[in-house]
Amino acid sequence: MNSGKIYSSLRVTALLAALLLLAACGGTAVKKDVASAKGDPGEIDKNAVERWNMLITGKPEKAYDFLSPGYKKTRTRDEYAAEMGNRPVHWTKVLFVGKECEESVCHVRLMVDFTVNMNSGMGREASSVDLIKEDWLNLDGHWYYLPPALGATSPK
Repeated sequence: MNSGKIYSSLRVTALLAALLLLAACGGTAVKKDVASAKGDPGEIDKNAVERWNMLITGKPEKAYDFLSPGYKKTRTRDEYAAEMGNRPVHWTKVLFVGKECEESVCHVRLMVDFTVNMNSGMGREASSVDLIKEDWLNLDGHWYYLPPALGATSPK
């Protein structure tokens, strides 16, 4: 595939992501935060963005603190930091889009800008944006990010 087709594909992907965002914003109303849930669902807005900012600034070991206790039993801080720090994608910006909350789980939507090195050693990068959906769990009054299971794809 030549570079013109690659850049065209990336532009189409970015356009589709933008259209999805507009559809999500203009679609059905987001459920109100459930007042009976322990912990403040407003905390999730800040925490979700803060976790991504840790990844963006190259501090995945600090992003580890936002992970659910169950997930932490499957990976050490060092393993998680190595896994997140060695990805071919470089995240550059995050924007909180919205959330839908139930009693003990919130589904958070974020727009994440990123670059990917298209040609190893050639210095060519392609930029795009993705709409990310994350699940945050309320455990004992605190909200934690639950990453998707290994090999699973995250719903958009």
